[in-house]
Amino acid sequence: MVKISGQQTFSAGSEVIWSLLHDPLILPKIIPGCRFVIPAGPDEYRLAADVRIGQHLEPLEGSLRFEKIVPYRNYSFIAEGSNPDGTVSCRGDIVLEDSGPALALLTYVIDVETNGRPAAITDRMMQTTTRSFIRRSFEALEHQVAVRTRVYTTTVVPGRESDHQPYLPMTPDRSDIRHRLLIVMMATLVILLVGQRVGRGRGESAND
Repeated sequence: MVKISGQQTFSAGSEVIWSLLHDPLILPKIIPGCRFVIPAGPDEYRLAADVRIGQHLEPLEGSLRFEKIVPYRNYSFIAEGSNPDGTVSCRGDIVLEDSGPALALLTYVIDVETNGRPAAITDRMMQTTTRSFIRRSFEALEHQVAVRTRVYTTTVVPGRESDHQPYLPMTPDRSDIRHRLLIVMMATLVILLVGQRVGRGRGESAND
């Protein structure tokens, strides 16, 4: 068994992080190698992921379950996956707390246990693999935080017009309209001429 613990700060409040971690549409985007996540009951999901363990890319299918839930503060989880060559079981505790304006500190403790081929690698390699998985997951979560909290603002200095003018739909001028009409007329003329030539060719072939 390998135990991994650590902390990560995210650029959003704990409520935002919590909602992302419990969104079935977001979970597949923050689990590296995830192929699908399907709700299977209250706080439980079926999932499949391709997880690199040592030199092997293990296709795993299994379940993810949340337990001991205190909304926006902490929860535990159990993730289990298997394939014909072995199994991987992961248990963890997650604690969220606000650490400043629009900042959340996530503290985690995770135990990973493997059987079969996944268990053939050393504990050191398993730690490296697990830390890499966590790092990629947090990077993906940070991206989702940016997407969820992105706000477009324009700073205006008092007494001065903003450099960023509001978007106005462009209205084509008359010359542009005439140009487009000319192109359409020429294209129509070409189609008619080609159609006439094709019709004549078919008529001559029929007469022969």
